Amino acid sequence: MHIFSDESGGTGDEEHFVVAAIVAEPHKLKRVEKKILDGTRKCSLEGEIKGTDLSAEQREIIINILLREMQAGAAVACRRADPLGGWAIKMLEDHHVWSQLTEEACGSLVTRFAVGGVMPDGGRHKRIQKNLEFQLAENLAKIANRQINVRMGLSHQNIGLQLADVLSNTVYRALKGEPFERDLVNRMQENGFLQLTDVQFEGRREVWHDALVETREDLWAIMRRVAKPSLQK
Repeated sequence: MHIFSDESGGTGDEEHFVVAAIVAEPHKLKRVEKKILDGTRKCSLEGEIKGTDLSAEQREIIINILLREMQAGAAVACRRADPLGGWAIKMLEDHHVWSQLTEEACGSLVTRFAVGGVMPDGGRHKRIQKNLEFQLAENLAKIANRQINVRMGLSHQNIGLQLADVLSNTVYRALKGEPFERDLVNRMQENGFLQLTDVQFEGRREVWHDALVETREDLWAIMRRVAKPSLQK
């Protein structure tokens, strides 16, 4: 099995930075891609699948296929409104936050599944890509207690990365308060497919960070405040 991850948002002026990861069996991805293209034919989905370009109908079709065909997903959020997340967005460089989010999202899956490799989207930090791959592989190996191969890819060449992009964008839009996407995220969590958490910086935070974490509100509770019936159940 393989993990694919992608991000939405960022530091800078953004309110949220999200990395989402999915577990997939690589040999099934072509079949999943065909199901998506067949399922969205009537609503004109063509070319690379990008979360930012999806209509509500297209998004729900893809999420439903994820629920049926993929093993599991995880998303980790760094939110400016969260005490620890706000500190990270303000004080840390973008690639440091990206690394932590990616490690936590993928790390929650390598302990649950027999994953041999991890492929994050490589379009964001090309200049330091090799360093990020090495550090992520080292940290995930400690979490999984086995070697994990990490190689970044490009989303336009890989359907697994495109699906991770849809998941991260859906969570990102839900965090922004979009009712339709909140409903989809709630459904994925209730289904047991999606594990959604705020960034933890476990093992790296200072003692005073622990006080920030204690003031947190549960992220799932926040997401469940707004729900709008989706197009199809």
